[in-house]
Amino acid sequence: MHASAIMQAREALEVANQRLFQMQHGSYSLRKRNREPHYAYSRCELEVAACAALVKLSQTTELVHRELPNGTKFFYECANGAERRVRVELADGQKLFYEGDRDAERVVRRELPNGINGFYEGAKGAERGVRMELPSGEKLFFEGVRGAEHIVRKECVNGRKRFFEGVKGAERKVRIEFPNGDKAFYVGEKGVERLVRREFSNGQDFYEGARGAERRIRVQFNNGASLFYEGEKGVERLVLEVGRR
Repeated sequence: MHASAIMQAREALEVANQRLFQMQHGSYSLRKRNREPHYAYSRCELEVAACAALVKLSQTTELVHRELPNGTKFFYECANGAERRVRVELADGQKLFYEGDRDAERVVRRELPNGINGFYEGAKGAERGVRMELPSGEKLFFEGVRGAEHIVRKECVNGRKRFFEGVKGAERKVRIEFPNGDKAFYVGEKGVERLVRREFSNGQDFYEGARGAERRIRVQFNNGASLFYEGEKGVERLVLEVGRR
């Protein structure tokens, strides 16, 4: 590239960055002085100008960034004048990752300093959380539009899966699936869900009682036999057998 072109590009970048800095501190009127007094610069125009100036320095794809006075860093991929945002790093340690063409970049992942990773789907401005991965190895899955995402499933590292129903903030546990194939079913509002039934390989158990005090009242086997129980949780006693040989 000709030396004068490089110099012009660098000067354009410096001017754009100065105006961005001044805009952040309220010291720039955002108007071209003298020649075009009625033209106002927008934040977007200044960001594009800064990135475009960097593109002129190289015609190959490269990662460039700009840092604001508050510590926020914007990273762009630039190639032949088609810069697009790929990452934002916030001063508090958060990192946002983007995909998509220029002006349509959408958030696809958020990394938090505490090790939590959030994953998103949807068009720019309508990204909704669909999954969260915790440092413990647990995973949470969500459904619903942006701002109303509710938990539908939690996968634990021991292989258990918990399933939920209900709107955001009121998700109630309705089922647990165990690694051995057993299943437990619950009813009740969030925080007071109680066990009512368990399925196992050759039958199912039925329970009654408030949360934490559920007592077994019947066992139903796949061969048709049944066992009936009475008594409080933990001390249930068999009182009747039907169909057992």
